[in-house]
Amino acid sequence: SKLITANAYIGISSIYAIMNKYNLAYDCLTKGTNISTDLGAKDLLKDALKNWYQIKKAQGKGMDALEYHEKFVLAEKELLNEETAKKIAGLQFDYKIEKKEQQISLERTKKEELQVAYDLLGKEKQRSDELLLNILPAEVAEELKEKGTAEAKLFEDVTVLFTDFKGFTTVSEKLSPQELVNELHECFSAFDHIMHKYNIEKIKTVGDAYLAVSGLPTANPNHAEDMISAALEIQQFILARESKAPFGGLGAVRIGIHSGHVVAGIVGVKKFAYDIWGDTVNTAARMEQNGEAGKVNISEATYELVKDKFTSSGSSSHLLQEEKRSGKFLFEYRGEIEAKNKGKLKMYFVDC
Repeated sequence: SKLITANAYIGISSIYAIMNKYNLAYDCLTKGTNISTDLGAKDLLKDALKNWYQIKKAQGKGMDALEYHEKFVLAEKELLNEETAKKIAGLQFDYKIEKKEQQISLERTKKEELQVAYDLLGKEKQRSDELLLNILPAEVAEELKEKGTAEAKLFEDVTVLFTDFKGFTTVSEKLSPQELVNELHECFSAFDHIMHKYNIEKIKTVGDAYLAVSGLPTANPNHAEDMISAALEIQQFILARESKAPFGGLGAVRIGIHSGHVVAGIVGVKKFAYDIWGDTVNTAARMEQNGEAGKVNISEATYELVKDKFTSSGSSSHLLQEEKRSGKFLFEYRGEIEAKNKGKLKMYFVDC
């Protein structure tokens, strides 16, 4: 019925307001208010006015909030007066058998209508949760729902990855807009699946660049090893993709990796995003910029975390040659390479 629909819209507006999605909250609340007014449903209209007041107050719109608060108080007084008048006039329920049967029937109907409303609210809540999990780690999304905000945190031991496509600008000029977007979607979707496999948190994409971090929000002692494994799988995917894509794909990928500490948190109000900051992020970007297409370039810090597990290439040692055949990764020391605003940094290519 329309009463159920109005009640559902008013309830859903509160959920969107908690998530700071005020445009959606306004849309639902407007619909609920209009239906309540048309039906003369004063109880629902009072609830709607209360929501208007709370949302305006949360947005810092003092005058608007005061106006809705006054309307809410008047509506509440009107309902109270009507209820008092009914009692004075002796308008009580008739508890005779016939009336009781009618009451039972009415209660049954209300329960059914309430269940429909709960089901609708449940579906909207599930949809909202799914949207949050698409842009936030599960732990951060849960904190945001419980507190209405999420605190920024320092993560001491993580590994950051940057990728971009070599010659992307040249390739993009040869493709139609739809072809370009489709190819980026195919590639980044594959990257997402690889990150999920290794429990790595994707942070964002910017143009043809892809940023991810291993070791947060849940600590992972193998963050460097997992990130290198994921990077090598990305390179394998891109090599295979070049033969499958009708126009040869977007070209080879440069990948840079660095380990250290970062700060992570939520920024923005509209289209808010979970992001990471710190020198570790900047250095990972320098690893990517000073790498080579089709190769994974890692920093000395990342190398130090995994070097004892595996072996380096280029050694004449018989022992190292034996380990090189059985180890998971192969490392090629590139020397100290000048990086923008960082000076000379030791870098390594890694392969499997």
